[in-house]
Amino acid sequence: MMATVKDAVTHKDVKVQTISGRYNSKAIIKYLEMSLEEFNSLNPSMDKVLASNSTYQLKLPLEKMDVFLSKKNEMLNESIQMLINPEYRN
Repeated sequence: MMATVKDAVTHKDVKVQTISGRYNSKAIIKYLEMSLEEFNSLNPSMDKVLASNSTYQLKLPLEKMDVFLSKKNEMLNESIQMLINPEYRN
């Protein structure tokens, strides 16, 4: 279930979605056209948490969550390519 909340750090309204899998923040920001700094301010240590096979409460600006949901399979595929092939560039 997705919720809309006010982020405690940025004080912006964000949508929260539980995710699992080996998503990589660099693949996500590419598709969402966000800066790494902005993404990490909302999702500190996401890569580390997901690498431990846990779930993560992904927080994104309202308008970015729809893009994430529609492109999440492509983002996950690219994230996995980055994991298995460190020289992967797309």
